[in-house]
Amino acid sequence: MNDAHPLVSEVLPEFHSELVVLLRGEAEHALADALGLVSFHDWCECGDDRCQSFRTAPEPEEPYGPGHRLVRLSAEDDTVIKVDVVHDAVVFVEVHDRPKLRIQFRAG
Repeated sequence: MNDAHPLVSEVLPEFHSELVVLLRGEAEHALADALGLVSFHDWCECGDDRCQSFRTAPEPEEPYGPGHRLVRLSAEDDTVIKVDVVHDAVVFVEVHDRPKLRIQFRAG
């Protein structure tokens, strides 16, 4: 973990717990286990009001390329959640239709 960046579990504790459960539900146990050490880098700046996505690593200068895979998660509330993984490390969490994440972050 980079000391300049807090852990996702510190910034978004409830969502972090949900992500762990959802990853385990997709048999992504290694990712779920490692999620406790994943840093929160910054929010996505795409400008879409529905987007609550965030980076857990610096934004790459080029597309992710080899070693990249996308894990789609099935949230019960119809939230779209996708996790970008590069070489078995979470680098981006795509979240749509869940406005409370940034509100929770600002209030925290």
